[in-house]
Amino acid sequence: MLPIDLILVRHGQSEGNKANKASRDGDNRFFTPEFSDKHSRTFRLTDKGIEQAKTAGNWLRSNVEMPLDRFYVSDYIRAKETAAHLNLPEVSWRVEFHLRERDMALMDNCPDDKKKELFKLEERQFDMDPFLSFIPPAAVSQSLTCAKD
Repeated sequence: MLPIDLILVRHGQSEGNKANKASRDGDNRFFTPEFSDKHSRTFRLTDKGIEQAKTAGNWLRSNVEMPLDRFYVSDYIRAKETAAHLNLPEVSWRVEFHLRERDMALMDNCPDDKKKELFKLEERQFDMDPFLSFIPPAAVSQSLTCAKD
């Protein structure tokens, strides 16, 4: 019999989440050369992200009958760290490439003001149709992300 319940847990706050939120508020201090040279798949959880994952794990252990049939995790570092900090007993995680986030390429490591300057046309296209038309340089469109096989 196929499982009838699906539980999804998003990764906790990552370095990228923190940097981008600060940048939207005008604070670009997290966009150091070291940070800008990383691919977003290597972003780690922040202390807040670790606490978020632990809180989610506590909730799952208290409210969901374990074990579940399967446990999948993206191959991104922040997703694997979140899975580990959920601290679910007797769980074997399966790394699944197709659970990756959309790769925003050059835009992932770019402060908000610089994105607006460098990617004006892409942002305009995104405003018209975020699902189909917006493909940042060297990135993947949302529709192609959904069509992964």
